[in-house]
Amino acid sequence: MYSTCLIELFSLVLSSFWSGNETSAFVLLSAAAAASASSPTLARALAAVQQTQKRPRSEKKPIPTDQKDNKYFERRKRNNLAAKKSRDARKAREDEIAIRASFLEKENAILRAQVGTLREEANSLKQLLLQKRSRP
Repeated sequence: MYSTCLIELFSLVLSSFWSGNETSAFVLLSAAAAASASSPTLARALAAVQQTQKRPRSEKKPIPTDQKDNKYFERRKRNNLAAKKSRDARKAREDEIAIRASFLEKENAILRAQVGTLREEANSLKQLLLQKRSRP
């Protein structure tokens, strides 16, 4: 239970960080650091998360209007298309992962039910075996 909560906390840290909300990620990282003090495994995981932090972007510098020629607009157009393609590909990957996770959750539920049934069957067979052995 304790480790599940911390795993969820690390998951929140990563999602906050990658969504660009560094302030929220920092607050969550502080909470995770306090919680992971008792666990060396979680401390290593926290260190790994902290090492993967993005470096800050450089400040945007607007291009003067007199330097905006056809070449500039063509590059902007290509960059916008590439950015859209990248966003679409990321969304498609995320959708695929969500579908796969849903499938695996359903499969997991089925397998857990099968395990329960097999355990019950094994227990009943053990009881039958014990009954047969106890009879003279």
